[in-house]
Amino acid sequence: MDKWFEDFFAEKTDLPSAEMVASTIWLIWKLRNDHVFRSKPPKVVSIADLAHAQVRAFTRWVPSKEQKRTNSRLSPESWRSSDSNGFKLNIDCSWVKGEEKNSVAEVVRDSRGLLIDGFAIEIQAETILCAKALALSHSLRFLTHRTTTHVGTI
Repeated sequence: MDKWFEDFFAEKTDLPSAEMVASTIWLIWKLRNDHVFRSKPPKVVSIADLAHAQVRAFTRWVPSKEQKRTNSRLSPESWRSSDSNGFKLNIDCSWVKGEEKNSVAEVVRDSRGLLIDGFAIEIQAETILCAKALALSHSLRFLTHRTTTHVGTI
């Protein structure tokens, strides 16, 4: 999939860069979450400008592929799949100081990396530590309803 995406953008010179598309999609997702979880209406006009600014900042501060290759030995961590009969769980929470509504999201992937389940909920938390604890608590409750018998950590 990544190779196809890269080749597609390399062939189509009149399209925005893949980074610009990804940044725009990410901003749309964030604005959607702000609307759903915080009742903040989206500011559609600013999406393109924000995406462009993010891409400029990204290309300025994130090393290129050549630089990453030379530093690859420094970072041995990489994504690992779960056991063939297990699941991999990714938990995240969104917390903003002073906001009443915050959110927790989780995705579950199988050993092939395919999305098989997940959830997103609204929470109330006074601190980021409370939000993370609630995220873990909701995820553990979610796991108790799964059919798998083994829960491991990575």
